Amino acid sequence: MKIQQKREIVIEFERVQLVRKKARTHIIFCRNCGREVDFISLREAVALFATQADNLLQFVRASGSHFESGADGEIYICLVSFLAAMKAKTNVSRIKMIGE
Repeated sequence: MKIQQKREIVIEFERVQLVRKKARTHIIFCRNCGREVDFISLREAVALFATQADNLLQFVRASGSHFESGADGEIYICLVSFLAAMKAKTNVSRIKMIGE
């Protein structure tokens, strides 16, 4: 057997990392979705995504995510629209809520 050519192959392994964090949600009627969905307070979202409130609000407004202001003055973000905006922005289909 005579060796004619040599080739080099590259094998890449992509590691998927599962990160679980918990946050308390509130079931609120979303006027834009037209149904009751999970909302997360801005305070909880800041802790969950480890970012600053200003950055998160800027993304929510720019992406058209739904949000409501509570009687307590707290801002609540619609998780359905927020996660859809995250999927569209990152073009990653694996962003989802458990059970979705």
